[in-house]
Amino acid sequence: MERQGVLKMTILKEIAESIEASTGVDGSFSTSMERVFLLRSSEPTGPIYTVYEPSICFVAQGRKLVESGCYRLIYGAGAALAVASPLPVTGQVIEASRNAPFLGVRIELDLDLLRGFHSLTPRKARRNHAASGLTTFRPSQRLENTIHRLLRLLDNPEEMKVLGPLAELEILYHMATNSSPALGQLAVPDTATARTAWAAHYLRVHWREAGALSTVSERLQMTERSLKTNFVALTGHEPAGYQKHLRLQEARRLLSLGAPLLAAAASTGFANARTFQAEYEATFHASPAVDAARLRQLFPAELEE
Repeated sequence: MERQGVLKMTILKEIAESIEASTGVDGSFSTSMERVFLLRSSEPTGPIYTVYEPSICFVAQGRKLVESGCYRLIYGAGAALAVASPLPVTGQVIEASRNAPFLGVRIELDLDLLRGFHSLTPRKARRNHAASGLTTFRPSQRLENTIHRLLRLLDNPEEMKVLGPLAELEILYHMATNSSPALGQLAVPDTATARTAWAAHYLRVHWREAGALSTVSERLQMTERSLKTNFVALTGHEPAGYQKHLRLQEARRLLSLGAPLLAAAASTGFANARTFQAEYEATFHASPAVDAARLRQLFPAELEE
């Protein structure tokens, strides 16, 4: 056991060194692999509002707070966050310094490939109630080894083309079979988790539509009450609140690009400017004008994940 602990610490240190070598400055960085992103911050950050895609987020150094609706999770070095559905979240680096910056890697998951492992998903997975779509876990040594191999491939584009997809498949295998109940259930089409995740995806795409919830309920042949219960379990939000957060996120993006307040409000379904301002301030803790000015000043330097 002691030897295993030493090996895990060594791998964690090497993952941190790989991220530091590939970044060197603060920010959120895309890589040569489409679904792999590196994160670095040399100081604690304020709240950062974004939408997570289904993914795992592994911390090699530092600590982070993530909130989505009723969920509030803190995770640090050696731990990971599993995200099973598109989620409007608030993220905040809470432990970082110049000598020990926050270092993390986010790997978005190909859900079509994940579903290929449905026959391997543990039978004990719950089918009648959605699992939490935002959880933390301690990766196994084998999963950490795979993440490490994937990061090392980023320096070798030729090897990445061949070995990168294999490493991605290995990560999906671990997530479907061992690491995350929600992602395991997501691989099986008839689970409540998979059906509710489809509902979340539909609402994200059709967030402008007032009757989207009824449409989802009819298509899934699920009562609105049952859908709401499962939706809160998966996302931390009621469906209406989920849609509202997506609308506000889009309004914030438009304002940061210079759109007038009334135009941003109308474009995202807020007919009343006073209501829009009140909802905006309650969510982002600043007026639209002040927040947009701050975003324009920070962009693109602000860490987005």
